[in-house]
Amino acid sequence: MSHSNPPGNGCSLEDCYTNLFALTDICGIKWKTLTADPATVDPLEDPVLQTYSKCINSDILCVWRRVTRQVEQPGSNPEQLTSSKELWIFWYGTEPENLKQILLRAALKGKNI
Repeated sequence: MSHSNPPGNGCSLEDCYTNLFALTDICGIKWKTLTADPATVDPLEDPVLQTYSKCINSDILCVWRRVTRQVEQPGSNPEQLTSSKELWIFWYGTEPENLKQILLRAALKGKNI
């Protein structure tokens, strides 16, 4: 896989590969999906965004996404930001203790996976 003329600093993505699945037990990855009611709230008071911020500050891997609406209502603005949000929280092995404390104060409903 080595090239005779390496680009840049002599490293190529083709020369760097790792089988991530061989390095870790993929079954050990756990996650939770949490949602909040799609009611219009101030972004500073949004429970998904507040919990996301707390998880990031606690070094817990997480992402949030906006959930698309199933049916458009007549007269509604498709660019209006009133759709619900989901928060996905990931960890490996046992659930972090500080995550339990963060979620106790959150106004979110969710499911473990």
